[in-house]
Amino acid sequence: MPKHPTTRASHRATTVRPGTRETTRIASVVRLGVAIGALVAAACSSTPRTAVFVRVIAEPGVERQAASLTLGVRGAAASSPDAFGPATTFERSGGALVFPISLGVIPKDADASRRFEIVVNAMGADGTRVGEARARGTFVEGRTHLLDIVLEDACIDTRCTATETCRAGVCEDAEIDVASLPLYEPGAPPDPRDAGVDRVTLDADTDDDASADAGPRDLGTDDAGGDDAGGDDAGPVRPPSSIWAIWELPGTPTNPRAYAYDAASTTVLDLVTGLEWERTASSMTRSQTMSATYCSDLLLDGKDDWRLPSRIELASIADYERFNPSVDPGVFPDTSSRPYWTRSPVAGASGLFWVVNFTDGVISRVTASAAHYTRCVR
Repeated sequence: MPKHPTTRASHRATTVRPGTRETTRIASVVRLGVAIGALVAAACSSTPRTAVFVRVIAEPGVERQAASLTLGVRGAAASSPDAFGPATTFERSGGALVFPISLGVIPKDADASRRFEIVVNAMGADGTRVGEARARGTFVEGRTHLLDIVLEDACIDTRCTATETCRAGVCEDAEIDVASLPLYEPGAPPDPRDAGVDRVTLDADTDDDASADAGPRDLGTDDAGGDDAGGDDAGPVRPPSSIWAIWELPGTPTNPRAYAYDAASTTVLDLVTGLEWERTASSMTRSQTMSATYCSDLLLDGKDDWRLPSRIELASIADYERFNPSVDPGVFPDTSSRPYWTRSPVAGASGLFWVVNFTDGVISRVTASAAHYTRCVR
């Protein structure tokens, strides 16, 4: 059976956390058998990444019907290519599901000979399966390849075996030739159907070791690993625009801060959230409206899609273990220990907007006419 560079079928994976009030679109970080700190450290280096970046895409019929989605990731040692370990499953339900969903996968112990399996299932509101897809393959050492898994309308009513996937309504071998896939390219243009910022996906990094699986958030010894900051010879890679930000919040125990930049950089990429920041903020103070205009008019590093950050986005770079300023001065030089504007208005209080004070990271609300500092994001 020929190997296919793209797997097609029907569904996507994400999970809405109960109680989340301010959310953003994100890519899941899958870490299988590797410490998260090691992953983040590797993402900051120029060493080529051995990884597969997965995008789950749904055709219109599947997207319209899907009310929930599960995405399972399994891994296998090269010596036992069919002995896949227990799946780590990511879920999303509630509200409108928005595609594409992105997921980075890296091999356990950086062993490029390991195999992986991705299984996607989309369910309708009545519990009926409206899409399924599967892909199996082996990593390519020193390369991050892009794998699109498409949940096709033609496959809504098709059910395949555990080693097959549906393409154009027909069950075919789920094996793919990873080397034939395109390399994961940074700075991909936005998908016009996925331009919002109110999405959330469960970030399922865990403390995995050589022990048996300890539960749904433990990835076991034979699972394939993941991280969406992977790249190739081009160096640090920004996650695609389909995944606005990769929450968990930076600086939490399982998400240590990590940035991609060098001494000459005018911008800095947050490898946890996927947000790209103006590295050295303007030294002028402005009103909230003037700050928003400054960002929308900004042309920096050849990019013109800058904007004011939301409250949660700006708070994500505040380092509460630092004071005056409460930010890493090596990453964000010359940061003033004063408030910086956000684009988030205060609910029920006309003319007030949220600011983050980088003396101590305190978030407060001020009138839009006040003069404060600006740091843009994209």
